[in-house]
Amino acid sequence: MKAKLGTARRFYWFDLNGAVTNPAQVNAKIYSGATLVKTFSTLTQHGTFPDLYYSEAASLITTDPYTLIIYENTTALDSVPIEAGAALSPEAEYNTAAEIKLSTALYNAGASITAYYISPTGVVSVAKTAGKVTAKAAYVVNSPITLDAVGPWLVVWVDGGQARYVQEYWVDNYIGLEVVKVIARLNIMEDSTKHVGATVVASLADGTQLGQAVTDSFGAAFFSLYPGEVIFSIIKAGSVFTNNNFTCQVLSSAVSGSSNIFPLITDVFGPTTTTPAEPPNMCEVYATLFEFSGVPLRYADIFFSVLSYPQLASGAGIVGTSLVAKTDVNGKATVKLVQGTKVEVAIPAASLRRVVTIPASVGPVNLLTLISGSSDVFDAISLTLPAAPRRTL
Repeated sequence: MKAKLGTARRFYWFDLNGAVTNPAQVNAKIYSGATLVKTFSTLTQHGTFPDLYYSEAASLITTDPYTLIIYENTTALDSVPIEAGAALSPEAEYNTAAEIKLSTALYNAGASITAYYISPTGVVSVAKTAGKVTAKAAYVVNSPITLDAVGPWLVVWVDGGQARYVQEYWVDNYIGLEVVKVIARLNIMEDSTKHVGATVVASLADGTQLGQAVTDSFGAAFFSLYPGEVIFSIIKAGSVFTNNNFTCQVLSSAVSGSSNIFPLITDVFGPTTTTPAEPPNMCEVYATLFEFSGVPLRYADIFFSVLSYPQLASGAGIVGTSLVAKTDVNGKATVKLVQGTKVEVAIPAASLRRVVTIPASVGPVNLLTLISGSSDVFDAISLTLPAAPRRTL
C-alpha cells in the first residue's frame, strides 16, 4: 500500500480469509515503528464487496516506514506495510488504459473471472472480463478502463460471484527524478560572494522535507527531485539570512528549454557579540524647598537639561535632552544624574535657572549647594506685562 506525503487517501483492507465475525467492531491503527500515528475507530464495509473495508481519508507527513494494523475490537487480525513518500513509483500511468493483471495466486480458477476497478474516489466500474493467459500465468482484463485519476486504484477479482482477491495500484503522472542545482550567493553576479558550507533544505509547501545538501566551495548544492513546486531554505549556524525560503518550480527535462538551476540570492548577517559596557557613574542629587512661610513646597518641578550632547562622562557617551524631578509632600526631590555632565537646572517656582556640573561622587549632593557655588549669577525670571491701551473720548 502506498501513500503520497501530505495527500489524504483512504486505507483499504480485504478480509481474504473471512476472519471478521462482527464487522461493526473492525478498526485500525497506523504505526511508525512503535509510535501510534493514526487511529481509525471504525472501518466501513464496502457496499458492493462486504469483505472489503476502508478507513476515512487521512494523510501522512513523513517518510517513516508505516504499518496499518487491523483489529476486531482489540484483537489484531492483519498488518499491512505502507510505503510513504513525496513521490512514489507508480505501477500504472495516469490517463492510460493499463493492462493490470492478476497475481498467479488465482491462476487455477476457471477459464475466466471478473474484475472490478475502484477509483481513488470510490467509484466502482462495470464488470470487466479477465481471461486466462497461459503465457503470462495470470488473468488479464480483456478491455481495461482508462485510469483517469491519480491515486490508489483497487482491482477486485471475483470468481463464482465471490470476491477472491484485491490488488492496489498506485497511479500517477510518471515523471522521472530531475537533477536540481541551487547556488547560494550574495547577489545575481556570477563572481559575487558564495555562501559556502550552508545547509540547503528542500521541502514541499506543507513542510514535508524532500532532502538536504551542503553547499560546496562554489555555493552550489545538488538534489534529485520530482517536478513540481519546491521550497529551498538555507541554514547556517551563527548566521541569519536576509532572504530565505525560496519557492522554485522544478521542471521536467522533457519540457523544451527547461532549466533546473536556481540562484538563491541572499545576504547574511553574522551575530555581533560584545562585552556589556559598564554603566556610567551616577551621582545622587537632592533638593529640599520651602515656601517663605515655612511650608514645604510640594509637587514643584525641577528641570534638568543636558546643555550639549553627546558628552563624554565616565568613559561613556551621554545623549539625551532632559528630565524632570518633582518635590514630594515634604518639599524634597531626589534624582540620579551622570557624574561629570554639565546640566542646566531650572526651578520655575523659585524663578531660578543655573548651569552646574554634576560632581564625581555618588552623593547624596545638595543641589542648592551646587547652585550657590556656581560662579554664574542667578537669572531672575520675570514677566513684562504690556501697558493697558488708553482710550480717548
